[in-house]
Amino acid sequence: MNAIRKPSSLRKRSGFTLIEVLFATLAFSIVLAAINSVFYTSIRLRERVSAKHAIFTPRIQALELIKQDLRATFFSEGFRADRFLAEPLSGSNTNTDHLQFFTASGQTREEAPWSNIQMVQYYLAPTLDPRNDPNSLDLVRAVTRNLLTSTVPPPIEQPLVNGVRSFNLNFFDGEIWQETWDSDLQDPVLPKAVQIYLEFDTDTDADTQRGQSPPSLTHVVSILEAPRQGEDEEGEAADGEDGASSSDNPGGGSPTTGGGSGQAGATNFGDQGQQGGRN
Repeated sequence: MNAIRKPSSLRKRSGFTLIEVLFATLAFSIVLAAINSVFYTSIRLRERVSAKHAIFTPRIQALELIKQDLRATFFSEGFRADRFLAEPLSGSNTNTDHLQFFTASGQTREEAPWSNIQMVQYYLAPTLDPRNDPNSLDLVRAVTRNLLTSTVPPPIEQPLVNGVRSFNLNFFDGEIWQETWDSDLQDPVLPKAVQIYLEFDTDTDADTQRGQSPPSLTHVVSILEAPRQGEDEEGEAADGEDGASSSDNPGGGSPTTGGGSGQAGATNFGDQGQQGGRN
């Protein structure tokens, strides 16, 4: 009896050879290594970006806080001797300035029931945080909230950012830029604009070895000078005198010249008197 023979197609069907398995394993290893390399690179990139973000965020926040205080600069010639003062920091070997001025950026809270006017100072000081380099400097914001006491209390110091190499300011008086400012000696008492320059230590030793310049931030802040209290009172008095002369003389001018009254012409409201005379 003849044995049953299997079809030739069934006899040829067999498993993978050793070479095929090795090639498949090699291809899978290459793909897996490429995926691992991409994943590892993305993790390292994320760590570097996070580290840069942790460094630059306090710097940007410090600059924004200085801008906010300067935009709200306040000056009064009343009982409180307001002063806008910027000068090189005394006793410092670094190229840095000390800024002191009054600003309306304060916030009234239950534990601080004073007005929004506060005295603010900016300067560099050695760091007190043991986590930082002991030779590094902090940019400090010192705030005095209670300005109604007979003796000025010590300010509350707030370190804003560490690793500041220099803090420099320039002031525009409407014609030229100046390196210092004293409202007791300047006219106008407040600058038209303030240029802020912050230079920081290099982020890493590798940046220093590559000869990269230290990171820095520069910004110009415009200051809108509000009318001072003395000028407001003079303006109201002149306005009242001008109104009185206009009521005495409906034409608004003197009988001989037809112009504005002499007293009104001597004030800022003289033009209004002359306009009334022409009408």
